[in-house]
Amino acid sequence: MMPINLFAANVPRQRKELLFWLALVLSFRLNFAMSITQNYQVESLDDTRNALMSFASGSSKPGGATGSKPSRPSNSFLTTVDQIEKSVYDAQAMKWYYSQSTTRAKKIKDYIKLASKRGNTRFIQQLLGHGLYTSIEIEKRKATTPSRTRRCTPCADAVKKYLDTIKKEVKSDVFDKLLAVVDKVTLMFAIDDTGSMHTEIVAAKAIAEYIIKNQSRQHTKLDYVLSPFNDPTTGPLTIMDVGKGNEFSSKIKNLKPHGGGDCPELAFTGMHDALTTGFAQEKSPLYVFTDATAKDSYKYDLVKVAANTLRSSVYFFTTGLCGKSKYGPYDDLAQATCGQVFELPKYSSDLAKMKKVTKVLLGAAPVHCDTTRSISPFGRKKRSFSIHKIPLDDSMNKVIVSVTTQNRRPSIVLRDPVGVPVSKGRTTYVTRGAIFVVDHPKPGVWKLSVSPGAGKHSYVVKASGTGNLDFDFIFVNPRGRMPPLPIPHPLIGHSAHVILIVRAADKIRATSLKLEILSRDKKLLNVSSIHSVGKSGAHFSASFSTPSVPFTLKLKGKTKKNFDFERDSPNIVQPGHALLRVLYARREFTVPIGGKGLVVFFVYNTAPTESFHFQVKTSRVFDSSVSRSRVRVYQNRIGFFYAWFTAKSGVIAGTGDDVMVTATGMTSKAIVSSIVSLMAY
Repeated sequence: MMPINLFAANVPRQRKELLFWLALVLSFRLNFAMSITQNYQVESLDDTRNALMSFASGSSKPGGATGSKPSRPSNSFLTTVDQIEKSVYDAQAMKWYYSQSTTRAKKIKDYIKLASKRGNTRFIQQLLGHGLYTSIEIEKRKATTPSRTRRCTPCADAVKKYLDTIKKEVKSDVFDKLLAVVDKVTLMFAIDDTGSMHTEIVAAKAIAEYIIKNQSRQHTKLDYVLSPFNDPTTGPLTIMDVGKGNEFSSKIKNLKPHGGGDCPELAFTGMHDALTTGFAQEKSPLYVFTDATAKDSYKYDLVKVAANTLRSSVYFFTTGLCGKSKYGPYDDLAQATCGQVFELPKYSSDLAKMKKVTKVLLGAAPVHCDTTRSISPFGRKKRSFSIHKIPLDDSMNKVIVSVTTQNRRPSIVLRDPVGVPVSKGRTTYVTRGAIFVVDHPKPGVWKLSVSPGAGKHSYVVKASGTGNLDFDFIFVNPRGRMPPLPIPHPLIGHSAHVILIVRAADKIRATSLKLEILSRDKKLLNVSSIHSVGKSGAHFSASFSTPSVPFTLKLKGKTKKNFDFERDSPNIVQPGHALLRVLYARREFTVPIGGKGLVVFFVYNTAPTESFHFQVKTSRVFDSSVSRSRVRVYQNRIGFFYAWFTAKSGVIAGTGDDVMVTATGMTSKAIVSSIVSLMAY
């Protein structure tokens, strides 16, 4: 099958739409009719990983931005590698819609150079995947033997050469920042600045100052995002680069509590603004300070998708309820992102106690997220302690176990594998919970005991170390000889196929791995065997029947020192009968200033025929319009639509934004979404 340029200048618009329709129908029929042959085609991921790992130590120029060489690849670098791999895999699936040429590779390099001047990280990762895959395709065409019959040995070298040209263009120190050679995390605060928030703002400033002061003594770099919210306004948004910690503290200090009185505030708008800057580092937590419930909880899905895309856990420090009995959407968002809600009495010392906790959570990877009710069957009150077993392995340098409870002053104890309780010096007790911080924990099964008087309680286990043992994943639909199609979630009624990207895979026994599929309340739904794919040792595949309920993934196995390990996926997967994703973006996901950018989306529907309403959410950088706001999609068929984007007045070239698009079933009310990074030029 030859690549088709669906937007050639001499193709009339009507023929363009017809070609898209035919290509999409063919693609999806192949997708489901040929999924028996599971060829995951991860060679491009191996080539990308092998090339990127050669840059793990950075340029290491004396006095340069990277300082001394890391002894191992930084956690931020490994996360960046994962994201670029996912972009390469996506580019591979979309390869038929682009010209894989040296001209395209150069154009992508020019766009990356422009984006680097504005710190447009997510756009760079997205576009770099396309550039790297194009370099692979160019190299394959040079081969004398068809690529189906042998591995493309020179492809990894071609990827490295392409990266070298980008490094030369943007300069070594900027390139090292783009790849996060030195560990980097974003300190993100969303702060309610209504009139009653003076105490909380002072506490937030103290927390920021403590983190900035102590983080400067370590190798991890900090950049900053501050998103104030109120009612009826939010902002202004503050974004600051590494080295601006004092200015960030001053920005918090200068927040002037004002307004208020009607209590509910625009909390979700403030969170969404913080998460969609395109600036924040992957896996950076978001800390939310408020004494009110949310007025805009209808934006819950937008914030959840943004947090899951960034893989950010959301932590709430709440000191008020507006007379409500529950936090509702806050609890749901915290659970969906492996975060927590800390209910802290107003004017107490609890906020001040959170300084150390917020610091150690920066850069920590999720190990276990659980919410349970301390209630016995048949509605009777539980009379015994809840005992939670927590396996900790030898890869962990530091472990944080945080517990939040429904009721005040519960008894909470964490014991090591030989039964010794964690000392008070390593425990922070707050009114409704406790936080344990353990350095170099003894490998084995630890036990967390929570008294029956705690009521409903949740606990989260996170760990940090040099080269965190962690995993990421890509759901795909295998398509026979065609490249697998990455999808945001599996479809109910079809088998789920997932590619696992295991970080620090050199620490584990690959043959010991298995994947558990758990419900939202941690009930076991299924267990899948795991198979190694590719040659890098970091990629694995698994298949299982798609549950009809939201679920999480748990990776289990043994380390090379024979200790059990477990890792939870930080986000809840929402399966459905429909999915939405990008098919094609004109001009490499860019929007010309004074012109129009085009992105084509499609929705696939396995439920009964219904109409879907398409909507592009408001962007700070781009205005938008759609070709058709409502499309009828037949069962087991596709529908597609065009979204046109224009840069807003005054936007500077190189400015980017993550744009969210949703499709809502008019009958089922099912909502599916997709996020795409765009840049003005």
